[in-house]
Amino acid sequence: MRQVLRARQPAAHVSKASFGANGRMLRSGLPMMRHAPDALPVELVEEFTMLSRAEQVHHRPSGADQPFIHWLCRKAQA
Repeated sequence: MRQVLRARQPAAHVSKASFGANGRMLRSGLPMMRHAPDALPVELVEEFTMLSRAEQVHHRPSGADQPFIHWLCRKAQA
């Protein structure tokens, strides 16, 4: 994220994916960061504008569903 936030081009684009808000809370015993589809991750809010978002459900071999969210953002104009 530090590299993304250092982008100095006024119209730089970034694509970010995250686990969905209804996803698992733990993976391999570690807490997972999850996001709501309509909320841009807090680390991007101040410097980027959300252009689009998409939700995806990954159907795992175990039969469990794993929700993902994808965002396309553009660096805000200075």
